[in-house]
Amino acid sequence: MKRSFFCILIIAVFLWLSSCGGETPEITTPATEPQAEQATLPVTEPITEPVTEAPLPPAEDFSLDIGGRYPLLDKKTSVTFENTAVNTVKKEIFGDNLAWRGNGYGVYGPQTKSFNMKLVEAIKKSGVTNIRYPGGIEGDFFIWHETVGTSRKLQMDPFSDSYPTNAPVSGLKYYPHFGFDEFFELCRLANVEPVVQLNAGTGSAKDAADLVKYCIDKGIEVSSFAIGNEVNFKAEPVEGVRSTKTPEEYIAFAKEVYAELGDLANEVELGVIGAPAAYALTADPTWDRKILTALGDKIDFIDCHIGYAPLFTLEGDKDEDILKAYMAAPTYLKVLLRTVKSEIKTYGGANAENISIQITEYGPMGTHYWGTVGSTFLASYIQVMLDEPMISSANHLPLLNHPYAPNLVGYMKTGETENYWDNLSTFIFRWYSEQIDRNVLKKNADYPTFSSKKIGIVPAQTRAEMANCAVYADEKGGTLFIINQATKNGMEFSISLPYDRIRITGVTELHNADPTVANTVKAPNLISPKEYEVEDKIYGGKLTVTTKPISVVKIDFVIEK
Repeated sequence: MKRSFFCILIIAVFLWLSSCGGETPEITTPATEPQAEQATLPVTEPITEPVTEAPLPPAEDFSLDIGGRYPLLDKKTSVTFENTAVNTVKKEIFGDNLAWRGNGYGVYGPQTKSFNMKLVEAIKKSGVTNIRYPGGIEGDFFIWHETVGTSRKLQMDPFSDSYPTNAPVSGLKYYPHFGFDEFFELCRLANVEPVVQLNAGTGSAKDAADLVKYCIDKGIEVSSFAIGNEVNFKAEPVEGVRSTKTPEEYIAFAKEVYAELGDLANEVELGVIGAPAAYALTADPTWDRKILTALGDKIDFIDCHIGYAPLFTLEGDKDEDILKAYMAAPTYLKVLLRTVKSEIKTYGGANAENISIQITEYGPMGTHYWGTVGSTFLASYIQVMLDEPMISSANHLPLLNHPYAPNLVGYMKTGETENYWDNLSTFIFRWYSEQIDRNVLKKNADYPTFSSKKIGIVPAQTRAEMANCAVYADEKGGTLFIINQATKNGMEFSISLPYDRIRITGVTELHNADPTVANTVKAPNLISPKEYEVEDKIYGGKLTVTTKPISVVKIDFVIEK
């Protein structure tokens, strides 16, 4: 009852207010500070400055003048190298020769039946990678099976009138203390591969084949076998003993060797001797044509001794002409190589593309060969061989001999004293053997020319390369060789390498004011390579180098990325 009365009262009050026409009072809220409006930015990537590498410092051109006071040739020599390989430096190129005579020129001691290990170490340091045995012409008088075991027989030495035996006449016989087994042991100790020359002069075809079988049976890895040495020459080394052969006789002998071997011939590298028609020492200009026509389907290589020059000089020849002949000889080698390659292609038949060239004897020979003229000749000759992919192997001569030959190991025993020294050829051989497995870079060269009268076997040159540059490189760096073959003048070389940035790590020069002077047992350190200081900085691929006459300059570098 009370709730109903209260509700009626509220309704009555509401109706009264409405009837009075009053407005409903406005409700307000207390005033407050206005709120700041938030700015809205579009969504974008963060704004950052571009990151750039610091610019490389400019690479300067390299310039070196070591020409001394020699007058310069009027014509600058320009050589441009491309980053293209024309060949790879083969380790087989760096072989040498060692004979059985004189107990291997002192490497073996018959009294102690042991090796001179100090001499073996000197051989290892020489850069030699293989050794040919039993010694060139000596090998065509050497009956191999009489030189092994305990029941050995005396062997004929065709050079017994010369060092180290110095007998009254040639052709005497001596006991072969340093036989085939000792030779193979030397190769093992010196960590080199054997190269074997088979006797095609006084031996039989069966003996030759039996030696190959002997090596196979004993597991001796021979780099290559050549059937004979220089049986294609006219002169007989020993009076009254015939060791030479006509082409027909040699072909019959070689065929018999292959028949004796049968399928075993396919297990070894086996080749024949050659005599290119253009070579001055070739007695029969038809030799290569006949040999290749008859044997081309069987052989792996043709062995050509086209590496000697000037070989001889005559009384009255002037020193200047002799020096020019040495410096022109590498150009002559190129001519001979073209002849051999053409003969292989023309007469080698279907197997021609598989026939390589070996030069198992080469080196400076004649007058003054022991001086820097001989070592510069050697450097030029090696570069010619490394340019030619068809050359599969080469053997310098000699490894050990008397102290005035350009042997690679200077050694002589006087009394009980052993003398060791580096010949000038030693330096050259080491430098180039360090390039094994590197690429031979292609080059375009502008060489000066000169003319020279005929000296020895080197013909008069109407155009000879007085400069012979080469680069041997891998992905990390390389070596540039600069050879000045001018006999009196300095030369300025402008060389372009195919690299934007290099760092030169060494410059070494081999030169002497008198190119006929040499290191000997009495003056072992008379001449040595000279090293030049080079600033440690980045250089570009442009080099200007001025050099002395009859000199070799070696520039080592690394490639900066």
